[in-house]
Amino acid sequence: MNNRPFLLLIPRKLASGLAALLAVLILSHSAQAANIYWDGTGTSWNSVGSWSTSISTTTDPGSVPVSGDNAIFNTNGVNALQTVNLDANQSVGGGGGLSFNLNSTGGVTLQGGGTDRTLALGTGGIGINAAAGPVTIGSATAGQSVVLNLGGDQNWANNGSSLLTINNGVTNSVASKISLTGSGSGGATFNGIISNGSGTTSLTVNNGSASTVTTLTGANTYTGATTITKGTVVVSGANGALGNTATTISYGSMLTLDDRGVGAANANRMGTSAVTLNNGTTFKYLGSDQAATNSTESIGVI
Repeated sequence: MNNRPFLLLIPRKLASGLAALLAVLILSHSAQAANIYWDGTGTSWNSVGSWSTSISTTTDPGSVPVSGDNAIFNTNGVNALQTVNLDANQSVGGGGGLSFNLNSTGGVTLQGGGTDRTLALGTGGIGINAAAGPVTIGSATAGQSVVLNLGGDQNWANNGSSLLTINNGVTNSVASKISLTGSGSGGATFNGIISNGSGTTSLTVNNGSASTVTTLTGANTYTGATTITKGTVVVSGANGALGNTATTISYGSMLTLDDRGVGAANANRMGTSAVTLNNGTTFKYLGSDQAATNSTESIGVI
């Protein structure tokens, strides 16, 4: 047998290609999404001491959640209301997202922490467990707002009976569809403005029950379609408006324009876009209940 060493000559182009492939493999391995759990020992998202690598321990991760990671609230046994200060612009972009209360019942509030912040949200979307308490993102208080910047199509599934509240704006870095789903009755309230960003934003409501309510109180400006496949959408408050979005309501679902309440009359909740009412749908208009207040509404083609 000849055991002498030999030299393998690899063409330069092939060698450079192999090097590039190796670099991609190393990068993709290091960029794998991580599940990082809020452990309830702190108040700052921006501190690794507030997070854990496991749902059952308080072992600190190497970093706070970053783009591609899943930020999960909370570790086991953390059942008190958690107020989380972002303390910087944060990101769980890419394929990352937010999950709430896999094994704990505490509510969670995400706020700016003294300065208004942005939270980039990836295609992992938002998931809320059946036993979860209320989830609130952002605040009307100066310095505590949190704007959500979407990095792609979203599935926001509320499987519980507690409300998901989005208090500030929703925009995007690429065309994004928000799909509100889930088997729970908690529903969602948007108090900020849903707008286009670098791409168009659209909204689909497809809840587990036709009676689950999505409330819009902001002067929304997004121009993508609004599709109510299953659920009830209420547009209310002094500024609540769908903006210029073509709206389709499917069988068993409802769209309500609600002018009730002090200073809540708004004559332009629908813009001039078309509304498609399929068989078995309900389109309701509730006029003002205030003395000497007239209510009117103009909409596009039905």
